[in-house]
Amino acid sequence: MNEPEKIEPNRNPSKPPYTRAYQKIKSRCQFQQNFATFLLVVFFTLQYSVPIFLVVLGSIASSREQLALFFSSEAVSRQTDTTTSASEAKTSSASEAVVSRIIYLVGLITILLGVINNIVRPAESYDTAARYNNQFYRFEQNFELELLAISSFSDELDNKYTDEIIISFLIAKNEELCRLIEEYNDARSLSPRQTHLQALNQDKNKDNLETVDKISIVKPDDKVSSSNPSTSFFTETESEL
Repeated sequence: MNEPEKIEPNRNPSKPPYTRAYQKIKSRCQFQQNFATFLLVVFFTLQYSVPIFLVVLGSIASSREQLALFFSSEAVSRQTDTTTSASEAKTSSASEAVVSRIIYLVGLITILLGVINNIVRPAESYDTAARYNNQFYRFEQNFELELLAISSFSDELDNKYTDEIIISFLIAKNEELCRLIEEYNDARSLSPRQTHLQALNQDKNKDNLETVDKISIVKPDDKVSSSNPSTSFFTETESEL
């Protein structure tokens, strides 16, 4: 026979039943806010990464001989006095190889960052993350203040009605947070091509509305006169007579 399910007693009887739901909503909002802040730092770094690496790459490439001479002189100064010309030439070639590897590595990183920037569009993504980070912060502050306002007059009502009001408030705020998260996910997953297509569709709809407005402005008499040129000709002939 199956044993009856054990019901754990409430270890905190004074703790309201909706406290756990409140904590989950708040923690979820804080997670989204922290995630948006993290993306802000990432996109801000990506915006200036390619220009910085291009400057570094150009500086290294323009001063390649000086860097090779610097590395070779440092290596020669560490050697003993019995250094021959062959070892100096070997040290010089090794220094040039090191500089070439540095240029190759910096160039590879620059190309990689350029591809990432072309895909991610850090400037647009930074604006999106900043906007929704502010919205999550505003939601958290309003959530705390509204709950404080509800609890301020809880002494005037019964505990039953107070619990019902707070639970209804938590349900509404949870729905609001879910909609805000869905909007943020849609804004983050929107590709640049989709954004361009949306802009084109908006321009097309605007042009269609302007065409409809122009057609509605034309008078019926103008349409008849333009469609029947013979009528206007006979009218002019009669007036001359």
